[in-house]
Amino acid sequence: MNIKEMEERSGLVRANIRYYEKEGLLCPVRRDNGYRDYSEEDLMLLKRIRLLRELGISLEQIRELTGNPEALEEIMEQRVQSIEGEVLELNDAAAVCSEIRYDGVTFDGMDADRYLNRLEALAKERDRAADGLPGKMAAETDREPFTPHPWRRFLARMLDFQLYGWLVTLVWNGLLNQPFITGLLYDLLKAAAALGIMFLAEPLFLSFSGTTPGKWIFGISVCNQDGKKLTFSQGMRRTGKVLVWGMGLQLPLVDLYRKYRSYKTYVDGQKLFWDRAWDDMGQDEHFEVCCKEQAVWKMVTACIMIVGVILGSSEFLLARQQLPPNRGELTVEEFSENYNYYADIMSRAAGELPPESSLLDGSGQYRSDTEHTVVVRILDYETPRWEYRTQNGILTEASFEIQVRTEEPVSNYKEPMMYGILALGGAWEGASVWNRSMDGLLERVDEIGYGDFSFTDCGICVSCQMEYDGEKIPEYERDALLLWKDDGQPHDFHIRFVMETAE
Repeated sequence: MNIKEMEERSGLVRANIRYYEKEGLLCPVRRDNGYRDYSEEDLMLLKRIRLLRELGISLEQIRELTGNPEALEEIMEQRVQSIEGEVLELNDAAAVCSEIRYDGVTFDGMDADRYLNRLEALAKERDRAADGLPGKMAAETDREPFTPHPWRRFLARMLDFQLYGWLVTLVWNGLLNQPFITGLLYDLLKAAAALGIMFLAEPLFLSFSGTTPGKWIFGISVCNQDGKKLTFSQGMRRTGKVLVWGMGLQLPLVDLYRKYRSYKTYVDGQKLFWDRAWDDMGQDEHFEVCCKEQAVWKMVTACIMIVGVILGSSEFLLARQQLPPNRGELTVEEFSENYNYYADIMSRAAGELPPESSLLDGSGQYRSDTEHTVVVRILDYETPRWEYRTQNGILTEASFEIQVRTEEPVSNYKEPMMYGILALGGAWEGASVWNRSMDGLLERVDEIGYGDFSFTDCGICVSCQMEYDGEKIPEYERDALLLWKDDGQPHDFHIRFVMETAE
């Protein structure tokens, strides 16, 4: 018979049966396929072991009986004497409990020394020491001794959570093509989405396989108190408590505090809060977490591979997002679409939406009929008017020129230059997610300040001449604004920006 039949006919769970096998008390034969084949003799032996354990016979004594069956009478006699002593101990405890009750004392006012001395006096009358009270039947406690594995469990949990976060990234940045955003609010929203996936996915893993990807790598499995896989509802109750009491819902500081408290509870040999739950009827239930031996190199290798996949795919999505929707030779309309693409993702990456007036229409001009419009957020400045040169409908040059005389701060027009360079350079057929050529282009546009520059990269030639009179404030050299020293005079500012496709 198989292990399931043995559980049903013996009344013991799988963990008990495996423990007795490990102790050498039960030795089933192996089939050709490697599975255990229990016989009727094995079943009768297991029932005898169960009986003796519930009578309080130790495993050493049972092992002695398997080699010397005639010793049963002597062992029974020893056990009878031991039980009689335990009964006397229980009687002592009952007597002291009655005294405390009749004395009518409260917990705060109870004289512990008095009642401890009373217990010792009762014990000395029979010349023995108190041994303590038994709990569950002995057969129910025959399992592997508790050995905490806090770091394995912690790393398994973090690896699972990273996988759920990775799924959020795949959906948000991959399928929906949303920009990568930095900031505390975004991190909290991403964590909340990952927690939501975890709340549904982990119970599914536990109910179908008894483990999760992270737990499987670290040799960890979870079962209920009967040694069976958790049901989906049990998995949800357990996972819900993990999210709150184990991970603090990923709230800053709360998360660290809950991890510390969980660590202390676990290494002190106590059950973690989520390994106890209440079923739909309000009954207490317990979950068992098993950590089997696992080679360290296997765990490390698997973790490195998974982390590599997560980081590699994230880098791939980021590199793919750097490329515009239109590639190769562009029309003016396609250039405008690329320009708007970068204006959109870079604005949203900064946590805001681009104003309509900063986007180009199909003719390559800004979507505004007014003479002055706000492109740089805080300035009222002259809107650049793009000039285009085409050949057979294909864009070969894009440029704009601005000349103003003002006492107010002046923009360096970094945004239109930046979006224009990326829109035309990103269309270069040689740019791909593999050679990361866009990284160099992004570095160049990031360095745009107040001054002339020119370069050739990603199939385009770029030049900018910037002229102005008056003295600027030096510390704002790289800012988007040119601030004049307060001399009360208007100043001339002139910029000409040209992009050409390289031959």
